[in-house]
Amino acid sequence: MVHRLRSSHGFTSLRILKLWGELYLSMLDGCTFELDSFECAYLGDCSAFPKFLDTQPSLKYVNFGSTISSSLEATCLPNLTWVNATLSWLPYLIPGRPVNEVITFGGTLYNDSIDLSFFALSTTPIQKLTIDYSHLSLTPGHLLASFLPSLTHFTLTAWKSTSFLAVCGLPSY
Repeated sequence: MVHRLRSSHGFTSLRILKLWGELYLSMLDGCTFELDSFECAYLGDCSAFPKFLDTQPSLKYVNFGSTISSSLEATCLPNLTWVNATLSWLPYLIPGRPVNEVITFGGTLYNDSIDLSFFALSTTPIQKLTIDYSHLSLTPGHLLASFLPSLTHFTLTAWKSTSFLAVCGLPSY
């Protein structure tokens, strides 16, 4: 049974929403809250997700565990500054928004070539990046530096089973 969150239930002041388990966005229909932070582990119905995000202009922080490949309107999420999402989300979340911190995980195969140029499309410089080794293994260091000229904090995650060949064109030892 899906319960609906309605403003009549006193949620008009809600600013942080974390949802775990399978989420159907229809349960949020009619809500009038304006979130600052939204976390969602799994979307059961992603088709309505861009519409929901468009109703949340004050969102600054998002954490999405699901993978989605749906574009967002250019006016959607105008205040987004912090993103934690799979790599497949980032080309939809970063361009045209003031994102300055990104945490990304999963979403690609180790041999896939990935165009990371979308990092340069943030309206403010990205200063903090946490990224999986597999996303950078085929990206030359100078190219990454051109996308992220203001990077001050860089965290590279590698899993124990990862076969280290090179990172950003540099040999690993």
